[in-house]
Amino acid sequence: MGSLPCSTLRSAVFVDTSAFYALADKTDRCHSRAVRFVQTNARRLVTSNLVAYETITLVRMRRGFGRP
Repeated sequence: MGSLPCSTLRSAVFVDTSAFYALADKTDRCHSRAVRFVQTNARRLVTSNLVAYETITLVRMRRGFGRP
C-alpha cells in the first residue's frame, strides 16, 4: 500500500488510542461524543499500526477480553 497524497493528509483526522477506546467502551465518558464524531465526520480517518496494537491491548486489559 502506498502513502497518501499530501492533499489527502491535510484534510485527514489522525485517530489515536483514546478515540478508539471511547468507541469500543460504552461506559467511557467520551463514548457518545466519539460515536457522534464518526457518524458526522466527512474527513478521512487515519491511524498507525502502533495505535491499532495499543488499542487492542488497552481494550483487552480494561474490558477483560482474553482472560481465562
